[in-house]
Amino acid sequence: MGIGRGDRVGMCLHKSVDSVAAVFGILKCGAAYVPVDPTAPASRNGFIFHDCSVSAVIAEESLAQALGGR
Repeated sequence: MGIGRGDRVGMCLHKSVDSVAAVFGILKCGAAYVPVDPTAPASRNGFIFHDCSVSAVIAEESLAQALGGR
């Protein structure tokens, strides 16, 4: 996806092994992660991602639809 040093990646995941792996992957790329609460309203999470200018978002499939993902 072209994520590199200095980019911000949003995370909308419940606590799990997958979320830990996502954090390590993001940090290994030299990027920063922007976690949001998956139980919060999608509009709030979307605002946070927009305000932080994230380059990409990692989300569970069930949560991606609410965020406007594919």
